[in-house]
Amino acid sequence: MPLVESEDDVVGLWARNAMQRFLKFKDGSIRDSAALNEPVWWLPLSDLELWLADIESVLGISIGRRFSNAAYESELLRPLSQPHRTIRNRLSKTQHHNDLVALEKFEWSNRGLGAFTILEASLLGAQIQLEQAALGSLCAGLVLAMFERVTHTPGEHRHRWNDLGDGKALVIIEKDKITTPAPIRTSPEGGPTTPIKLKNTTSDSTHILEHAKNSAGAVSVDGIRIAALDAECIVRFSNSASLVAGSESPSAEPIEENTWLWPPNLRDSEARFYTAMAEATRRAFIRSESLVLALDCNDWIRIGSQHLSSNGLGAVLSAEIAEDDSLVLDCTSCIHPALVVGTIGACWERAMGRRAGLQLINQKNGLYQITIKTLHTIATLG
Repeated sequence: MPLVESEDDVVGLWARNAMQRFLKFKDGSIRDSAALNEPVWWLPLSDLELWLADIESVLGISIGRRFSNAAYESELLRPLSQPHRTIRNRLSKTQHHNDLVALEKFEWSNRGLGAFTILEASLLGAQIQLEQAALGSLCAGLVLAMFERVTHTPGEHRHRWNDLGDGKALVIIEKDKITTPAPIRTSPEGGPTTPIKLKNTTSDSTHILEHAKNSAGAVSVDGIRIAALDAECIVRFSNSASLVAGSESPSAEPIEENTWLWPPNLRDSEARFYTAMAEATRRAFIRSESLVLALDCNDWIRIGSQHLSSNGLGAVLSAEIAEDDSLVLDCTSCIHPALVVGTIGACWERAMGRRAGLQLINQKNGLYQITIKTLHTIATLG
């Protein structure tokens, strides 16, 4: 037996511990057991950056600040891990502060967010440098929440950031004249939807972190950098950005009619943002050049497992052909329904070689129904 662990042993140990923390469930979710089973979306960082850029292109507006603020508020609402809750109060103030910072760095590393270094800190604010940052706007919001949590000053600061390139960014935190009220959770604990019949039922399918490596907070699978986003962050981002999505912008990209259809209870601005999110998700999937094979409707349950559940987005529970030849899928959505619809639309396009129109229909008990119809009929010789 070797006296010193090899690098492969250390990497495998991290992956095993990560899979025990980020549990995979049969409803297609991946939940963080260290944060009261908060659903998380594990995704490639290259997709995340382009995904946000595509949403801005479809809407014709800038939403980076809203994404950063959503990250900040969701992080403040994130349940503290057990080590956070058990730090002894009798420690000196300095030791207590240092232990909290160390725990925050450990959390960032395990979620693939990168690392940070506090350059300056005072009663008036701080300057914090991000290294191997998952995304500048995302990590700027998260590090502001970290600073306020460590200093016990929630809602008392504002922030701005400068991307320095090569995964680095400088976040400047300043004391604000106005104290922001504490955020209120927008999605229920357990995510936007939790089907009762699948609740707390773990899955034994392949885990995205099974062969993952962690290097100084950069988590990668087969050389592709990935990170975890909380469901609350995505829902808050959707709610915030949809407020400014209603007005038409001259630079907005046109979307073909009947491509994305949403429940009538959504406001026009919400539906427009859902469309932008679904279209951006479709484009990200198409860029990945993933192979999708569908011979009959039952294959869509497997497709959902491969391309939704693998990242924690949800699952396809059943599939059938309707009388009008449309494909009808019953799905779960533990992060956001537009992400599921966009992914399913991209899978159809890859499998069938042409675009489809998708309609989302709300259902009870945490389930959604999605109908898929071909937008263009293939011409045939008469």
